[in-house]
Amino acid sequence: GLHYLYGKRTNRRLAESWVSACEEALRDNFALVGNDDSAKLMHESANQFLLYCSGRVNCESALITLDLKPRQDLFAALWDLMAGVAGTVDTVTVEVLMGSTPETGGGMDKYCMAVMPKHEESALKSTSKDLQGTALRKWKTNLHDSLMCVSEDEEVARELLPEVLVPTLNDHRSYLRLIHFSDRMQTGAARRERAGLKFVYQLFPVDRHPAKDGGKDKTDEEKLRVGEILLRIGLRYIDKVATYSVSSGAKERIRKVLQMQAETEFKKTRSQREAELREKKIETKKAALENMSPAARAKYEEKMLKKQRKEALPVKAMKMK
Repeated sequence: GLHYLYGKRTNRRLAESWVSACEEALRDNFALVGNDDSAKLMHESANQFLLYCSGRVNCESALITLDLKPRQDLFAALWDLMAGVAGTVDTVTVEVLMGSTPETGGGMDKYCMAVMPKHEESALKSTSKDLQGTALRKWKTNLHDSLMCVSEDEEVARELLPEVLVPTLNDHRSYLRLIHFSDRMQTGAARRERAGLKFVYQLFPVDRHPAKDGGKDKTDEEKLRVGEILLRIGLRYIDKVATYSVSSGAKERIRKVLQMQAETEFKKTRSQREAELREKKIETKKAALENMSPAARAKYEEKMLKKQRKEALPVKAMKMK
């Protein structure tokens, strides 16, 4: 009813305000912003909006998804009100795909790196296959204690997380959800593996001014300006990631850790398959036993009892000639 219409219109207004704040940054990077270059959002639902961008060197395309709070849903709105900071949040996800040619980022080296809040680690790994496993390690950086950086090799973390950028990420850590580069990122509904970049940030977190300036929470307009800064940082990374060349030493170390991870995963899956096969054999025998006639079942049980008695007999020592 009225609440649905109010929530839907509120989300549309917030999404359009994001476009107004970030359109210049997008047009600075892409020749085409929106399907018809009108920067018009596609409405997937009352709280999800999409914007497709293309026409940029070092990438094939970018898909921006605005996942806003389900303000159109009265029960969800009441839950968010009671949950406070633990409720749903408004996020922007920028997913950049590399192409197959050098001009579209097809020369990206093989590596994976991510910066994320520590409390989001489990949730993010559960949805990103390339962030799972033993190959990725946490590296010491000057990021805030609430943030972490992972990659297969320290060189990748050092080169793609320059010290000049760290203070900005620290200052806006309440917005940051994920910075992710990978040659095997899962994309789309089919979860195909593609080389690409992914940036996720929160739109309107609690972000207070310094105490000397009153300590008040920033306005939505101020938070949108922060969002534009983070968007520009993410888009600048496209060229860096597409052209960054991993050293031969780091490539060899990455190859080794990925090989070790593959071997570990193979052993794990083999053990699981063997356990499943044993369970299947037990179930098959159980089903066959249930289908036997009483006489056949008694004969089978007698046979198994004799076998068990025979196995329980002590083994005679062999005589030496």
